[in-house]
Amino acid sequence: MSDPYIVTLDFGSTSAKCLIFDAQGKKVAQVKRPWEFPDTQQDSLNQPSFSSQFAWSQISSCCQEALNISHITLNEIACVIPTSQRHGAVLLDKEGAFLFSFTNADERSAQPWSAIAKQHGEKIYKETGRWPQPVFLPAHLLWLKQERPDIHKQIGKLLGIQDWLVYQLCGKLVSERTIASDLLLMNVLKGTWSSEIVKIFDLNPSILPPIEEAGAQIGKLSQQAANETGLLAGTPVLNGAADSQLALLGTGAIYPSDAAIIFGTSIPILYLLDSPCFHPDGATWTNSHLLPNQWVLESNSGDAGLCLNLFRSKFIPNLSSTNPIQEPENLPSLFELDKLAGELEQKKIRHTASWGPIIFHGREWPEVNGVVTGLKLLGNHSIGWADLYFSLIENSALAILGNLKQLVETAGKETQRVFLGGPAMESVIWQQILADVLGYPVLVPEEKEVTPLGAAVLAASKMGVYSDLPSTIKGMVRYSDINPRDDMVSFYQDRYLKWLDVYRFSIGNNNTLKE
Repeated sequence: MSDPYIVTLDFGSTSAKCLIFDAQGKKVAQVKRPWEFPDTQQDSLNQPSFSSQFAWSQISSCCQEALNISHITLNEIACVIPTSQRHGAVLLDKEGAFLFSFTNADERSAQPWSAIAKQHGEKIYKETGRWPQPVFLPAHLLWLKQERPDIHKQIGKLLGIQDWLVYQLCGKLVSERTIASDLLLMNVLKGTWSSEIVKIFDLNPSILPPIEEAGAQIGKLSQQAANETGLLAGTPVLNGAADSQLALLGTGAIYPSDAAIIFGTSIPILYLLDSPCFHPDGATWTNSHLLPNQWVLESNSGDAGLCLNLFRSKFIPNLSSTNPIQEPENLPSLFELDKLAGELEQKKIRHTASWGPIIFHGREWPEVNGVVTGLKLLGNHSIGWADLYFSLIENSALAILGNLKQLVETAGKETQRVFLGGPAMESVIWQQILADVLGYPVLVPEEKEVTPLGAAVLAASKMGVYSDLPSTIKGMVRYSDINPRDDMVSFYQDRYLKWLDVYRFSIGNNNTLKE
């Protein structure tokens, strides 16, 4: 096959996607459908879940439409490879039928979860690389055992969402290290299911599928999946991986001490390691990587990408409705907001803010009570969209710096290269401010959908399109350098300390605010 195409399927936090890439990393088609998951009504928390039929119909219809608009012939497609959000899971019964699902937004738990977390927290952290929190699957399984024992008794297999997509495509039941790592059931040092953790949470080890390498061919597309996706039956199905680790490949970060900042719904900050390390207080996550003998140290700025979307879709319209000067029908685009924010920056107009983004702590997740200094938010018709937008992106950049500092301190070595990527990384001024705040030149890929691109890079490398992974990245990933401005680097070194005071106040660590 002289010029193969790679189909990627992405079960994200906010949408289903299908992207098709050629062997040079050029995107030839992209289709996206937002999720509209119902909330389950089986507990008072109304936690998000999804039906397999609905989710698969969204994914497969994305694939059909992408094939239609790509204008490529089906026999030119080398393979299909899925990826997904982390933490989410699908339960199957003993006959392989769908039983129940959990998304990464689920936080349901039941007794004795808190007691187990308290008693075994240190052991769980050293075994899995994560301090036990209700976002992880064992907490949900305890809830299911207590609240829905009828379903719990029927569990035949436990799959991450990526694993379930592989199952839908070719009928094989397997998992993968980076997916298993985020289910809080894997020994992060060995890359195998943990018998210790299985014992702690009283699980039947038979429900855990075998772990296969990322990028390995698991099977061939079934006739039923071919009918539903529009692909040819027999198309090779490759094992994917977790979205964040694939995003590393999509940015070009593959060497130890590379750092990548992935802008999506949340903003994970990932630091590559050639040996695992752990934070002394459990503040960071230690992840498996899809590359052999590598690990990923992670911190996270929280839902910064979501904050940006909510600001544009909710906050600006609400502000406009109470402000007779700014009409809601004239809402600014991202380009216009960037331009206005750039004008404020040139005039040195700034408001120190802490709202949304956090400095991550995996043991005690911070909760931010929004603070914007220098503004009277209520009854102030002089507040501009640009003021708040600028404070939001600068706040996010400073929170990212705090997280990167935490990773560097934990790893005990400075980062060598910093990459930026992700679908929320369209803002030009945000890219420049990040370079200034971090004090590093940053590498920004042309293709912002770095997770699907990373899946295509992995597939091309494994299928021998290029000689090795570095040459695959060189052939498929193109990026530009954003250099920090010398005067702004020193400015932000001082400003970070001021922001840190505001941030600590916003999470309740200070009872006074010096402003």
